[in-house]
Amino acid sequence: VVRRNAPRTDRTNDFGRRFLLMNGSEAAAHVSVSLSTLQRFFKSEYKKTFSELRTAMKIEKSKRYLSENALSVRRVAEELGFYDQSHFCKIFKKYEGASPKEYIKRTRPV
Repeated sequence: VVRRNAPRTDRTNDFGRRFLLMNGSEAAAHVSVSLSTLQRFFKSEYKKTFSELRTAMKIEKSKRYLSENALSVRRVAEELGFYDQSHFCKIFKKYEGASPKEYIKRTRPV
């Protein structure tokens, strides 16, 4: 639940977190449009489907979690709503060309 009197950045962060966990139908309902209208909008504005953009955003967020925090790969997968750790690792490698563990080794300070 978004607190209306919360500072804008808190409300924005809350929506951003919920957005990453929504499917296309939920996002369309949230903005009161049909799923096909939402899909056309994302394709025309971002040249990606809603799912593609949401997945890319999840991967970007996961890179921050993996490099800046001491979160486990499993915990990052859970936090971002991936089906399971294996699915997260497969998608991460597809986008980044390296597994999450390889990414951690490259980016975390020793």
